[in-house]
Amino acid sequence: MNQLVPSTGLLGWLVSTSIMASILGLGILLVKVLFKDKLGARWHSAIWLLLYLRLILPWTPESSISMFNWLPSGLVMNTGQTSTMLDRNLEIQLPINMENQIVAAPNLQNLKSQGNAFNDNWLLLIWLTVEIGLLAYFIFPNIRFSRSIRKYNQCSSPELYNLLEECKLKLELNSNLPIIETPLVKGPVLFGLIKPKLLLPLNIQKALNSEQLEHIFLHELAHLKRKDILINWLMNLLQAMHWFNPVLWYAFRRARLDQEIACDALALSYLPKERRSEYGYTIIQLLQSTANTSLQPGTSHFWGGKNIRRRIEMIKEFKGIPIKWTIVGLVIAVVFAVVALTNATSKPSNTNLNKTNQEVNNSTVVDYEKQQDTASDAATKFVNDKGYKVAMNGVGSAYILLPNRFEDQKDGVKIGELLSKYNQLSKQNGLDFSGYLGKKVYFFALGLEKDNKFLDQQMILLLDGTKVVGYWLDQTGDEDFSINNIPNLLTIK
Repeated sequence: MNQLVPSTGLLGWLVSTSIMASILGLGILLVKVLFKDKLGARWHSAIWLLLYLRLILPWTPESSISMFNWLPSGLVMNTGQTSTMLDRNLEIQLPINMENQIVAAPNLQNLKSQGNAFNDNWLLLIWLTVEIGLLAYFIFPNIRFSRSIRKYNQCSSPELYNLLEECKLKLELNSNLPIIETPLVKGPVLFGLIKPKLLLPLNIQKALNSEQLEHIFLHELAHLKRKDILINWLMNLLQAMHWFNPVLWYAFRRARLDQEIACDALALSYLPKERRSEYGYTIIQLLQSTANTSLQPGTSHFWGGKNIRRRIEMIKEFKGIPIKWTIVGLVIAVVFAVVALTNATSKPSNTNLNKTNQEVNNSTVVDYEKQQDTASDAATKFVNDKGYKVAMNGVGSAYILLPNRFEDQKDGVKIGELLSKYNQLSKQNGLDFSGYLGKKVYFFALGLEKDNKFLDQQMILLLDGTKVVGYWLDQTGDEDFSINNIPNLLTIK
């Protein structure tokens, strides 16, 4: 099967990785549906780490149990593949007389490869343009927002800082977290990748009591403890890289929701059972007041969107996870890691297939490149023995597989009939190459000169190793280019 995505380079790795990550993401979503109420909120959030790893790892080992072994050949490339997978087809140059000059016919395969490379370059340029635009959308608003925050001083309320310190002790956090009250936010926001700050709307102490503020602090500190700001920036980067993949966009959205629910679960674990319902009321009040708020990418906040009900249901039904389901969750994660963070086993390369095909040939010539000089010397000597000289730049060669019969056709061309006609010419010169049908031989088309003058003829030679098994003279000025069909259709690829 032909390669369905670019086979090498950044673009090939990107598309292949995106396809594999999409399959993994859909698998994660399926498992989450099947075990929705069994595995706990923190497991549902943590399982997305496998998706991030699949997207950022430049190489993963091959495995016979990889889930990607089931994919059609050519749909993805192994991340271990490199740019050494180049087109190794032999370059064909056929001398054709045009105003007594030797002109090389183009290699059609090389032209096709050049066309593909041109298209890949345009695709790479489009991808890079959109990615840079998305990164600018993520980064520059954050820079402006950070500068705006600097205008506001830290909160001076000792009550807020005392409550924050109590919550930090519960979560065993020692990092410094300044509190800033600002009109730039409508709800609590954890902002800042390197030096995080807790942003609160103005007069929040008048709107919420101390228990509600404790709920807020526990939730935002849960984000801090889980390194969610770093995770969110990683998601932004991956989203910019894979902007063309709607499956991943949806997966990232679900991952952000699971992140919020996991923080709710972590906060609830530090509250007595009788106070957990109050935490739910606090969430509802904050989500209603910030429902239409658009915040900066990379922040962590009370995000709910259209999934408020799911968060409230989790809070209402929050309970510890039995040990058996903890083990099941661990087993599922390990299985996913083994089958999704490995690559499919490599398929035999074209080079290996060519080596297998060469066993059919009884010729002593096995490798074209190694034997090309020897065969070329033999062809030149043969021409000289016939009283000619090989014209300057007048050598075209290919390694071809003759058809099995003179009746055979290829790509709609009666190539066997054409060779039969040339064999009659060769027989007139004392050489019958019909015994070499179905075998591999060297094809030489040699421009000729005699007495320092170019001739309107070229000598066609078929060699088995260094042995000439067929030859004839072909007119180059009669506009009959049927000789080109031999290398164009029979060259070993």
